[in-house]
Amino acid sequence: MRFRLLACAAALAVVSAASACSGTGALTPPPGGGVSPATVRRDAIDAFVSPRAKRITVKPGQSIQKAVDAANPGDTIVVQPGTYHEAGRPCPFKANEKCAVSITKDNITLVGLSGSSPVVLDNPGGLSIGIGIGKYYECAPSYRIHGNRVVGFTVNGFTDTGIELTCVTNWEWAYDSVSRDKIYGFYPVWASHGRLDNSVATDATDTGFYVGISDHIRVDHNVGYNNVSGYEFENTTHSLMDHDTAYNNTGGILEFIIPGDPLEHSFDNVISDNVVVQNNNANKCTGGVVCTVPPGTGILVIGGTNNRTLRNNVTANHAYGIALTDVCTAFTMTAKQCKALKYNPYPEKTSTIGNTALNNGLDLGWEPQTGKGNCWSGNRAKSFLPAKLPAC
Repeated sequence: MRFRLLACAAALAVVSAASACSGTGALTPPPGGGVSPATVRRDAIDAFVSPRAKRITVKPGQSIQKAVDAANPGDTIVVQPGTYHEAGRPCPFKANEKCAVSITKDNITLVGLSGSSPVVLDNPGGLSIGIGIGKYYECAPSYRIHGNRVVGFTVNGFTDTGIELTCVTNWEWAYDSVSRDKIYGFYPVWASHGRLDNSVATDATDTGFYVGISDHIRVDHNVGYNNVSGYEFENTTHSLMDHDTAYNNTGGILEFIIPGDPLEHSFDNVISDNVVVQNNNANKCTGGVVCTVPPGTGILVIGGTNNRTLRNNVTANHAYGIALTDVCTAFTMTAKQCKALKYNPYPEKTSTIGNTALNNGLDLGWEPQTGKGNCWSGNRAKSFLPAKLPAC
């Protein structure tokens, strides 16, 4: 299932787009960030193929799923360059949807030997999810998978999500690319101790890089563009989002607690050293919370405790650069609904330090001024709400 969603509205003050920077055209990809698996150096991908592991090789015309079914924990499935189509089967964690490739075993490494030519998992048959890892959607010890790697794949055109996992610990997705997967690009949920790096997500009607109900996750050196939301930490803790690039989305980076989730919390997360530029695309959502994210959103933090936003370069976003608000305001909750929440909806001890936020509609904003211990220091910015933000 997806989580229960409340109608939300961006309640932060939005300065007219006319006051933002002058450029309005689409950006070319800025330097740095993730790289396409079709252009990455082959040795970066080869490094994920352990010389001690048993290898199962898949060639064009063969089935990746059959190789997964034949694999034992600890095996590596090596997929040769080419375009692959799978018949699909019901996803164990979402039986009403079909996964092209489904993994339910511990310690399976799936490596696409991309380099000069990509390994493409395409979807001509209307399947929901490209690569799905998990036994059951919500997490319990009996359902947990230990160890998973997906490296070097291009996953295109699925009707729900490109690559998804649930209830997995000790995992990594690297040098992957997801495009035109309708709702989400990458979707780890109920996950822990994982990394999503050096990858590209584009054309999602919700989020390119989503992390939800998870802990100890690193999302780094990626590029997200032409999504509604480039990146999200939703009800996530002890996690790091760094050295990523977000451009030409509706919103660049969102961090929030969503009411109604099984775990309603957000704390000890860091959003640092990212480039968040010109996220002014029209909102093309097809449902969910992101439908009311206004074009021109840079970094938006909603609620949470001890979260930090550090050293990001946030420019040319027509609504706001870096904004802080509370759950009740962001989700337009009534006073009664807000009081009924079982957690503190207000941001507490949130630090915004050392960022460059310039040429946005509003560079730095805190509206309304709810929550204790929030502070701002060492930021380069020209427009503020309120005019004087508390110093760290």
